[in-house]
Amino acid sequence: MAHRSVLALWMLHRERLWRRIAVWRKTFTNSEVTQSQWQAVMGTRPWSGKEFVREGKDYPATYISWKDAISFCKKLTEVERRTRRLPAGWEYRLPTEAPWEYACRAGTTTAYGIDDRSSFRNYAWHDGTVKGEEYAHKVGQKRANAYGLHDMHGNLWEWCQDYYTEALPGGTDPEGPSEGAFR
Repeated sequence: MAHRSVLALWMLHRERLWRRIAVWRKTFTNSEVTQSQWQAVMGTRPWSGKEFVREGKDYPATYISWKDAISFCKKLTEVERRTRRLPAGWEYRLPTEAPWEYACRAGTTTAYGIDDRSSFRNYAWHDGTVKGEEYAHKVGQKRANAYGLHDMHGNLWEWCQDYYTEALPGGTDPEGPSEGAFR
């Protein structure tokens, strides 16, 4: 499967200290940002005419750079504040890797957030479920994890605020490295 990135958003209240990682699960969107959501906020279609893309309102927005994802978060914050759907002091932004990993695993200590590896195909688009398919699938077609989040494994890669690291630092919403090969 070709590697294209989309974004999963989370909201952050600037004045609240994140004391428990469990708070994070309530702040993620439940799937990748769809093409219709992207168009409504940004007014663009970066995936249009690209290879390996199916178009439609329920397909994920693809061919989005990290900077584009940051711009989307900022613009969505402005729109939601202007329409009073987002409380003062809150913002949309990309998650750092630590809360993304936690949300992906749905609070478990397993690699995939499920106890039975044989049922992984019910939760994820991966080589065993997409033979010959090199396009992103509609969001939310597989089962949600225990936190109600779809497409956390497979379908597309998601952007994070910081860079990937094999060993996450400890603490509350720890920031990963400021440079690296993958976000």
